[in-house]
Amino acid sequence: MKASRLAGLAAGIMLVTCAGALWAQVYQYQDEETLQWKGARSAVLLPARNESSVGEAALAVKSTAIMRQAMLHSKKFELVSLHQLNPAVRRAVSDKLLDGSVVDAAAQDPKLESVLPVAAAVGVKFVSEVSVQSYQAATETTPLEVTLSGALYEAATGEERVSTAGTGPVKGRSLSNPLKVDAKRLETEALSDACNRLVKVLSGLPLPAEPPKREPKPEPEVAPAPVPVAAAPAPAPEPTPAPEVAVAEPTKVPLGREVHLPMEWLYYLLSVAGVAAL
Repeated sequence: MKASRLAGLAAGIMLVTCAGALWAQVYQYQDEETLQWKGARSAVLLPARNESSVGEAALAVKSTAIMRQAMLHSKKFELVSLHQLNPAVRRAVSDKLLDGSVVDAAAQDPKLESVLPVAAAVGVKFVSEVSVQSYQAATETTPLEVTLSGALYEAATGEERVSTAGTGPVKGRSLSNPLKVDAKRLETEALSDACNRLVKVLSGLPLPAEPPKREPKPEPEVAPAPVPVAAAPAPAPEPTPAPEVAVAEPTKVPLGREVHLPMEWLYYLLSVAGVAAL
């Protein structure tokens, strides 16, 4: 009785082990049919390239991270990382389907031509690349704008897969007021908008209409401040005429005693003086 229980336990353990191995093999060699039930397609996202006039390496790194989030959030793509620790890559190298030096080259310099053979060997369907085409900083009246372009390539053939939604570049714009938030947040908003649009293009979904470009609000007319007008100076008071001072006529000082003589006496004295002169 005890032996039968041990045999049953061993059989159960063996069954679980075989099921796990089978699931691991299916998971390692995912193809389009395997991913259809999840509604996703396997893809490798290459690091974004910055081809704008800004020329900052940090912009490319940030674009790659936001594009990865947008692809995962859309549930249209299942992203695969190709490196030596990936079980699918190790199995492909072990089965002589892939050379280890090819994997190292793809990991050190992840470009389209180096990643395509690795992706094809492990059964990944697509390789996606993204580039920043233009970058327009925000002003007081206009949002920050970023233009992205991207493409999907068949891993098996290297041919570009043209989406039914087109392959043209897409624009993303910031939403916040440039006067109230910093430039980094505006940049994140614009990149998120552009990446979400680009994912729709790559997955064949119709691209939503671009948000209307925000026209600068007319500045309110400010009435010119009234120029203070200096009050007219009060008329100077007319000078009060000085009071007229009566000028006293000079006092005649008599030189001697006045003598009043009648005219007859005067003639008499003159005649006496004349006789005496004779």
